[in-house]
Amino acid sequence: MVTDMYHPIAMFKGYYAQQVLTGLEAITLEALTPAANAIAHAVVQPRNMIYIFGNGGSYAIGKHFALSLKERFRGTKKSVRIRHGIDMLESQAHAVGSDYNSIFSEILEEEQATAEDLVVLLSGSGDSDNVVNAATYCIEHCIPHVSFSGFDGGKIAKISRMPYIAQIHDQQMCEDVIQALLHQVVEQAFQVCQNSNPAKFKEYRTTYLKQIEQALTRISPACLENISRDIKNAFVTGHNVFLIAPEGDGPGISAEHTAHNLNWDAVYQVENPPKRYIFSTPTHCDYSGIGNDRIADGIVSMQQLEKARRGDVLLLFAYDSNSMCVKNTRKYAKDKGLTIYTLCGKGQGEICYRTNDPLVSADVMQMTGHMIGRIVRNMLKGSLDYDCLITEDLAQRRLIAERIEGL
Repeated sequence: MVTDMYHPIAMFKGYYAQQVLTGLEAITLEALTPAANAIAHAVVQPRNMIYIFGNGGSYAIGKHFALSLKERFRGTKKSVRIRHGIDMLESQAHAVGSDYNSIFSEILEEEQATAEDLVVLLSGSGDSDNVVNAATYCIEHCIPHVSFSGFDGGKIAKISRMPYIAQIHDQQMCEDVIQALLHQVVEQAFQVCQNSNPAKFKEYRTTYLKQIEQALTRISPACLENISRDIKNAFVTGHNVFLIAPEGDGPGISAEHTAHNLNWDAVYQVENPPKRYIFSTPTHCDYSGIGNDRIADGIVSMQQLEKARRGDVLLLFAYDSNSMCVKNTRKYAKDKGLTIYTLCGKGQGEICYRTNDPLVSADVMQMTGHMIGRIVRNMLKGSLDYDCLITEDLAQRRLIAERIEGL
């Protein structure tokens, strides 16, 4: 059934996909080469460290990047040591006792980072003070660094020695471009370490972008509408929304990032927003089954769903929907009467991207999560049309600043 919302959502999905693809193609293979060479240089150094710093959504992008690095270089006898961000509890303690704007630069100082290390700085706005301060520290201490930011590049692009800018004036689209670019840079760095013909990476990049384009076409506007409406209704009626990835890895990070979007972006500029009861996986969530999947496939996810009740919504993120842990989780949720939507790379799901590449799955899952958050927000505002959907989404730091001013 085609509703009044179908056409604006279909137009929005097409616009979103085109903006992301254009943003990816705007940064050429040749432009990515210095970043790939920097990673390759850091990887071959003994006892090296690759530091990855970012906040909020950029922190999640950094997790995807770290995972990609570890997976790609596994078994190659290369040294890949990664320091991703800072532990949540540790950073909170530092923020209270000292200054949140120095959390990253202090890590570099405490661990005595050197010219053999590499610092990768991520900021959608380009203006996150703690990331900018880390760049300044790198410059002062001759530490190689690469920055990725959106919009016009922000403060960090003005001082970084190797800046990359996703020139889209939309926070979420910038994040999607940066995440996909970082996956490509890892592959290019791997090819550099293998002394491969540059044409091999060119072929990979072309295939990668084509897969993302094809996966985006498989997102049904009607399904986006149904998922968004059920999440919005769950918020309004006080029901739970679960975002679970039984397989972990990339889908797990995208699930957590989407939960972040639903908790923050989905209520941006919404007057008297409803409470959101959101449970995500794999981290920062309320369950006690950590590491117990050895007992039964998917038991951690099923334990998390023990708090669920009829009328709740489950957004299931899966690379392969036919994996036993995913099937067990879905059956458990069905028995409890949840409304279930599955986003998967391959198998069967309400949205199936039909790709065998786990990185493509993770990237497009996150793009889907961003779209859903945007649609939910406009549904909550009661004015869902194309113009509202494509209106620039501001960075979370600006939302936080507005709330602080109102205290």
